[in-house]
Amino acid sequence: MSNHLFFSLKSALKFTGTTVIVVLLSTLTACGPENTKNDSQSEEVKADGLIIVDCLLPPQLRKLGQQATYLTARRPIKTTGSECAIRGGEYVAYDRSSYATALKTWLPMAQQGDPDAQTNVGEINEKGMGIPPDYKAASIWYKKAADQGFSRAQINLGHLYEKGLGVPKNTVTALNWYRKASGLSADNLEYTSSLQALSDAHKEEVSSLKDKLKQAKSREKEAEVLNNELALMRKQIARDKDYASKNQLLTEQIKKLEGDLKSAKSQKADLFPIQQQIVALQGLVNVSIPRVPNAIAMVSEPPSIEIIDPPITLTRGSKTAMLKPVITSQEIIGKISTPAGLKRFEINNKQHKIDKHNLFWVTVPINQQETPVNIRAEDNHGNKVNMSFSLFSKRNTRKSPILNTPENNLRNNFKLGNYYAIIIGNNNYKNYQNLKTAIVDAEETERVLRDQYGFKTLLLRNSTRYGILSALNKVRRELKENDNLLIYYAGHGEIDKKDNTGYWIPVDAKPDNTKNWISNKAISDILGATKAKHIMVVADSCYSGTLSATSIPRSNANFEPKVHKEWVEIMATTPARMALTSGGVQPVIDSGGGKHSVFARAFLQSLSDNKGLLEGYSLYTRVLSKMRVTTNNLNIDQNPDYAPIQHAGHEAGEFFFQRI
Repeated sequence: MSNHLFFSLKSALKFTGTTVIVVLLSTLTACGPENTKNDSQSEEVKADGLIIVDCLLPPQLRKLGQQATYLTARRPIKTTGSECAIRGGEYVAYDRSSYATALKTWLPMAQQGDPDAQTNVGEINEKGMGIPPDYKAASIWYKKAADQGFSRAQINLGHLYEKGLGVPKNTVTALNWYRKASGLSADNLEYTSSLQALSDAHKEEVSSLKDKLKQAKSREKEAEVLNNELALMRKQIARDKDYASKNQLLTEQIKKLEGDLKSAKSQKADLFPIQQQIVALQGLVNVSIPRVPNAIAMVSEPPSIEIIDPPITLTRGSKTAMLKPVITSQEIIGKISTPAGLKRFEINNKQHKIDKHNLFWVTVPINQQETPVNIRAEDNHGNKVNMSFSLFSKRNTRKSPILNTPENNLRNNFKLGNYYAIIIGNNNYKNYQNLKTAIVDAEETERVLRDQYGFKTLLLRNSTRYGILSALNKVRRELKENDNLLIYYAGHGEIDKKDNTGYWIPVDAKPDNTKNWISNKAISDILGATKAKHIMVVADSCYSGTLSATSIPRSNANFEPKVHKEWVEIMATTPARMALTSGGVQPVIDSGGGKHSVFARAFLQSLSDNKGLLEGYSLYTRVLSKMRVTTNNLNIDQNPDYAPIQHAGHEAGEFFFQRI
């Protein structure tokens, strides 16, 4: 391999300034002797020590004046198990940690009012960690830290309000907390984001189905009672028969017992229809009980509308999308989720269709300063959802530079700091089917980031679990607060259907054995302990554990260059942890003749087409549009996504690419 494909992390990471870290998810390849000289068992032990844990450091001995000495309180930190051990700290192994052990580490500092510890206690309650999540307790701890201006807590609290977890569902309150976290408080920098509308017309049907479930369970109890009665009568009949056989010599008793037996047989005949009724009821119970919860779950998930583009601003209760001054039409990109199936979808009373990914691209004509847009969707159960907003275009007769090209204005005069990238591409697996494009995708991504965007890059080909975790922990230790990091991964992934946890699969992993898999949660923990201000994970695979798109601040198309620069400056100082994912669990080759995967080709083309400054969400919309045509033509079920990473230190910032 050429030396220019790699950089010395130890020396290169001494740069100062703002560094952006982009995590490119591609097949990881061992790039040094540590991947070739250690046996698998030794690597496994070393890799376990690179997982982030809750570490309680020992007290420090401090001196006060000439004579007095004292011990400080024990200090909790998040670091790797190996580093915690080196520093003499107390910790529980990553795979054995629980709600109680994590709470023991952080609760004392939280009770003393430390906002970071309070946020960690909130996250412990939200995660559950082996027990059901306590969202109410999480909201209380987040509120304590949020009131102190702690941005990470404000984002987490906004997420709870947006989803209605532990607190009343309130989109306006959620947006207010997102706005506070972003730092966008000036009048000319209103908080703009993607919005989602949900329906609540399903409550009556849910209540009805719950009643049916109660009735079915009542029938089951009735059947159980009848079964018990039948068993008792059968025992009585058996006793009667035995009594008759023992007293056959007594004529009077025989006559009496014969009469009793005749009566018992009659009772048995009477029980036959009851027994049939029991069987019928039991069959009804067996069929209805499994179906009713599923029906409730389906109806409990109402249809929803998400606007991907243009970005929406919520001002005094009204929703507005600001457009460029001279425009005759606006394409609206959105997504409709309908678990019960879509019956009808309209925009401004005109019926439209969605594609197989539930996405829609609809062009709305602009013939006035303010154009109303009303979106309506109805599912097959009759649940309806509406979203209304306005497209606002300022009339401008004088000539001015194009406002929606901030890259031209900020290309050479904006300091975003140093950029670093770890690019992982895994093709050759020991126990999984080999992939065809991951390494090629990773190599081309490394070239584009290095040559066109000035990234200092580290390329990993066919990497093991230890190789990947080792690289991630090097940047965790060495990057500074103003650095930026991108991580790119292309390789196999897995989703655990029980808890929806995502995993990256190193080349030494085995199917059905998570020991050598790398969970997305473990990666998020490493990112949360990394000082770099902006981090993006680009995964041509899976990445679970993200927030909603509503928490992403969006630039406004109507920003003047000066205002847009101010917006970028605020975003550049606010920590961001973003994930751009392909929508699949492994790279899907473009069978149309390309050498790259469908996602990688769209990603690389979008970066190459850019001529200046490009924010992460704009990159996502470009990738989405480019993938749409290919996936529809090839009948591929892949739909990219872009969202903040949850519990990884995200604070409402954004990731930027700046062309050199």
